[in-house]
Amino acid sequence: MGPLSSGLHLSQNKAFVKRTNTFHINKDWVVLTATQANQLKKQMGNKAAQAKMKKEGQAYVTAQVTAAMKQDPTMSKAKRAELVKTATAEFQQQAIKKMIAGLK
Repeated sequence: MGPLSSGLHLSQNKAFVKRTNTFHINKDWVVLTATQANQLKKQMGNKAAQAKMKKEGQAYVTAQVTAAMKQDPTMSKAKRAELVKTATAEFQQQAIKKMIAGLK
């Protein structure tokens, strides 16, 4: 019998020997070990950390909106709402990166 195209390897007695899986991920993704993922889950579930993150997030968003309002005092409510949404997303990305950096 010829080699199998699926990447499986069989010994002479047709017993399964090993399987190799290769995963390719984007460079902007973060790879965590199971231990790191559990630590992150524990940190995210911590009520004190959540309260601190919420307070910091509100301060960050308020600062971003205030700075934008100084540049454009006639900013519409729709633009402010979009800015709040964008600033919130930025803060969340920064907070997660900061938490992950603390795990390693």
